[in-house]
Amino acid sequence: MAYPPFHPSSPTPLPLFMSATEFDEALPAESELIERKRGLNRTALQEAVVAFSNANGGVILIGVDDGGTIVGRELSPNLLDEIHRSIGEARDPGRYSVHALDVGGKPVVVVAVPRRVEGFSQTSSGRVLLRRGTMKVALFGGELTHFINTRTLHRFEETEAGVALDAADAETPVRAGGGVWLVARCPRTARRARTRASQRTGSVDGRGGVVPARRPGRAPW
Repeated sequence: MAYPPFHPSSPTPLPLFMSATEFDEALPAESELIERKRGLNRTALQEAVVAFSNANGGVILIGVDDGGTIVGRELSPNLLDEIHRSIGEARDPGRYSVHALDVGGKPVVVVAVPRRVEGFSQTSSGRVLLRRGTMKVALFGGELTHFINTRTLHRFEETEAGVALDAADAETPVRAGGGVWLVARCPRTARRARTRASQRTGSVDGRGGVVPARRPGRAPW
């Protein structure tokens, strides 16, 4: 995927100035990664940020109409405050950055939104939006459930220890990532570990693999 200028995944340096021709070539039309705004509508801006955050990220060009004409919009302190307020009202919008760009002598404001790796964003009204093509699509039902499941953090019970059981010391807990302790299943200590761990976690790995401690950083006994 080719990322446009200002996109957080773009390898190109951030420009301060562009000619009208350069702008048209680099940001030719609205797309999965580009949205144009003639002015600032707080609701529309928030929806665009949420949709980009939940998809592949993107850039929002304020001061450019739908046809690509540069109408201009100065990045004044008041406008910057309005941008921050609009995005701040969303639920967990993630990171973003705001830039000023001069296009052939006319000011354009660029809001750059990276793709979220984990979690998801919602509008202030609770909608989960996803960028598809040039549209902001609201997710519902099974599609919403699937999307949330794919973006939810893995539970620590599912953390890979990265240690083979036959290489672990049966009497010593093994630290997995994130401060989680795992204990090897050896015949002698299995029953003791199973009993004590189940008292602390309420669950036991019936496959005889590992027992996770409920409290990070603590051994399960």
